[in-house]
Amino acid sequence: MKPMKSNKFIQQLQSNCVLVSTRSIGEILFGCPPGIVKWFIGRGRPIPSVVVLPRDFLIDNRLNVEPEFPIYGNFFIQKRRVTIIGTGDQLRRIKRVFRESFLGPRGVKEGKRERDFLSARTEDGKALKVEDLVNLIPFRRDREGVRIDGVTIKTTRPGYFEIWEAGVLLGEVDTTVFKLPSYPPDLFKEKPLEPPTFGVSFVGTGSGFNPFRRTTSFILWVNGKGIFVDPVTDPWVELNKLGIEDMDVPSVLLTHCHADHDAGMIRAAIHQRRIRLITSRVVFESFSRKAKALAGFDIEKYVDFVEINPGDTYELGNASIRVSSALHPIPTIRFESRFDDGRSKKPLKIAYSGDTCLNRNKIETMYRRSIIDEERLNELLHFGFDADLYIHEAGEEAIHTSVEEFQRLPEQIREKLILVHAGDLPRDLKGLRVAQEGETVELIPATTSSRDVIELIASNSIFEGLKREAIVRIAEQAALIPFKAGQNLVTQGEKGDRFYLIALGRAKVLVDNAMKAVLGKGDYFGEISLLSGKPRNATVQAISDGSVLAIGKETFLEVAREEPSVNQRLQSILTLRPIISRLTFLKDLPADQLARLSICFEKYSCRKGDRIVEQEQRGDAFFILTSGRAIVQIRDKAGCERIVAELGPGDVFGEIALLRNIPRTATVEITSDSAELLELRERDFHSLMGSIPSLSFYLNRISSERLRKLAKCNPDDLDGRLLRELA
Repeated sequence: MKPMKSNKFIQQLQSNCVLVSTRSIGEILFGCPPGIVKWFIGRGRPIPSVVVLPRDFLIDNRLNVEPEFPIYGNFFIQKRRVTIIGTGDQLRRIKRVFRESFLGPRGVKEGKRERDFLSARTEDGKALKVEDLVNLIPFRRDREGVRIDGVTIKTTRPGYFEIWEAGVLLGEVDTTVFKLPSYPPDLFKEKPLEPPTFGVSFVGTGSGFNPFRRTTSFILWVNGKGIFVDPVTDPWVELNKLGIEDMDVPSVLLTHCHADHDAGMIRAAIHQRRIRLITSRVVFESFSRKAKALAGFDIEKYVDFVEINPGDTYELGNASIRVSSALHPIPTIRFESRFDDGRSKKPLKIAYSGDTCLNRNKIETMYRRSIIDEERLNELLHFGFDADLYIHEAGEEAIHTSVEEFQRLPEQIREKLILVHAGDLPRDLKGLRVAQEGETVELIPATTSSRDVIELIASNSIFEGLKREAIVRIAEQAALIPFKAGQNLVTQGEKGDRFYLIALGRAKVLVDNAMKAVLGKGDYFGEISLLSGKPRNATVQAISDGSVLAIGKETFLEVAREEPSVNQRLQSILTLRPIISRLTFLKDLPADQLARLSICFEKYSCRKGDRIVEQEQRGDAFFILTSGRAIVQIRDKAGCERIVAELGPGDVFGEIALLRNIPRTATVEITSDSAELLELRERDFHSLMGSIPSLSFYLNRISSERLRKLAKCNPDDLDGRLLRELA
């Protein structure tokens, strides 16, 4: 990242956040990434009351702007309004977000009187409006900038700002160079977690204002598969730190739409693997509107929505999740998960309160005022009491639950209680237990069975689609071998005698001691040497402890000979994976996903003058240019063609017609003497878009950018529906 020009007025707090000090209005915050209020609270500094929005709300598929907690912190802690400055469009989006999260979704009648009772009010008892908490100031078009009490903030181009005070230029801030924190690709805990059969792993245990803890988030484990409850801002990185494989966490459960619970949801959705999003219809639609406003993000395109409304039960074989409504100012769900292991006298139960106000006086007041009936009274006062593990929030008292309420509970309840969403807790908790980040509580420990081995083989890109008998035969002849961090699993130059599937842990691929890739659960290695008969072309070294499923050379080659689909897949992988893995927009995909892409693509050569796609023709394929050059031409209604873009190695084309179901919008012609392309047919394209959300998001984004450019060049030729979509 280009360094910011720092001086005595300007301080770079993070790679995506800058602080500017002024005499007239104090500190101005440029950028407001998730969790930034914790930086100020942890250092005993006031949260700035003036915030300037950066150009980009989303960077590298991660949320870069979270306006809620700077607003909450200023209003509820510092008793003042915050001023947010941005473009007119940005402020309209921020207002939509804040209405959704602070006032709650409109038209939800169920539980409205409860929520109104808890909601914050003005001194004269009126319901708060957005304008009571935040002052939104748009940049003027005359380039004079925004003036606040002697300070002027000017913008000369999108995302670039000058700060003036008393006629003196204090400095310049360029938010276009903002980057999110980066992490080493081999980041992973040395001792990986073997997922419990039934239990929880705590990722974060704090509130949105607690500077010493991540915001509350945890994994609910059911039969060794995880459900990520309210994912933290960078969820998959945090799982790596805890030694948890993302492959083992195929689902997310979202309790409500406050930023300390949903800030990681976009990143969770734009992932290499499609996830299930479990929540109520109200919460899903509310978050959909927030995501659309913040990032232009259509959540329904990237997740499989599992609707579970208050009173519903989601069945998971021998387990279930039952949802009910928590007591909170906006619609919020809580849940009880039951697990029947077939041996215990009764099912085991884990209960989670969600954000709720377990305040007996307030609840009984609602009952006396007929806001709730007797059934709801008992439900609120006794939820989770019969659970074997009772997870409860302990946040700021106004809309959450004080420690004193827990201390009044019977001892047999307190013994099963574990607190999360911890705010400023007293020193003496009198025996109450607070969850620790990274802690796993197992009600039923992890188990490994032959079924797990069969599932691992069957889900692999090479063996996927084989009959069960063939999978079982491979499993019976395979061996599960443990390894330790730092151990070489195979060594470059040695003779290959086995094929390996990673069952647990991480490893890195080294060629001449340079790291080329990181492998995780479900990824494989060793096939090239077995098929070619040549020595190993790389070293695979363990990053963590773990285990591999080793399949002998004879078994592997026998399967390749007897199963034509396996042999065909292997040949495609050997030929195309080296090419695909070099493409920048695919570099973060897991090795097994790259192999799946290799199986679907076809490679072919072309010559100068070849027209790969023609404007107005039906689109039936997507292309990646891997070598050579090409031009993109559009033809107007008069039949005149003009060049609007040039393409080089790594560029893609053909996605617009497939994504939008419209004819080709341009012609692509090869201009170099020769070129090579990868082609993906329509059916495979849509299959991959559905299974790899990060790839789908990338292609949807660039197709929108290209259509906007095309609308400027040739608006008369664009369908009216598309023009409205791009507006």
